[in-house]
Amino acid sequence: MIGLTYGQEIWKRCYDLNNATWNRPGALKLLTDEINKYKTDILALLRSKMDKKKREQV
Repeated sequence: MIGLTYGQEIWKRCYDLNNATWNRPGALKLLTDEINKYKTDILALLRSKMDKKKREQV
């Protein structure tokens, strides 16, 4: 359930950022930077969960 909640939060922030900046120059770059920041967070979260599962299997 935490993944869904986190994903919804990311979507909302990106959506809000998109609405706030769409008519300004550089809006697409701002949105892309924001998505990449959260993508890095999500990948780190997934890696830590996978590492934990591997440790539990040993």
